[in-house]
Amino acid sequence: MLPQKEPKKLPPSSPSIPILGHLQLMKLFLHQVLYSLSQSYGPIFSLHFASCQVVIVSSAKVAEECCTNYDIVLANSPSTVAGGNSGYDDRILVFASYGEQWRNICRFCTLEIFSSARLNSFLPIRRDEIKRLLLNRNKEPQPHHLATTSLRMLTGKRYFGEDVTKADEATVLREVMSEIIEYVVSAYPGDYLSILRLVLRNYEKKCLS
Repeated sequence: MLPQKEPKKLPPSSPSIPILGHLQLMKLFLHQVLYSLSQSYGPIFSLHFASCQVVIVSSAKVAEECCTNYDIVLANSPSTVAGGNSGYDDRILVFASYGEQWRNICRFCTLEIFSSARLNSFLPIRRDEIKRLLLNRNKEPQPHHLATTSLRMLTGKRYFGEDVTKADEATVLREVMSEIIEYVVSAYPGDYLSILRLVLRNYEKKCLS
């Protein structure tokens, strides 16, 4: 007779539905739902999205420990419809799981984007964008300031706000970015229970378009 495995000790969790688990919590603003749960169950709690077990961490201290002591273990990302279509079959940094591809991308980002030499070369751009932000603080809010700064650092062009380099190109890029963000950050139950993809076909069609 084989010895029985001890059950895993999981963080507290809210009541779930058989088979579905907590899929009913997957709404458009999932982050607000998770925040509400953290107020009831504490900074660390667990959920089950069908057969996928997840642990939510909303404590900065614990998150830091996860990123330092368990970074390789937690570097893997589950395959999703959005990642497959918008992330070139999970090949970009946001969707890629730990491996050779992931390490190469991280190495490239470290050397070509986040190195001291690179950040110093982008200093005039960052200063100019901060100056623009401060000068326009009493005007319309600028929710795309971070995207503007990042894109200008990468391409040397402005795609949001004033002084857009190429209006037509900027319009197309803004539309594409909005669509990608909409589907990447949205919660799609079909990622966790494949039979739901037969019902929620519209999501996949939009991701492919």
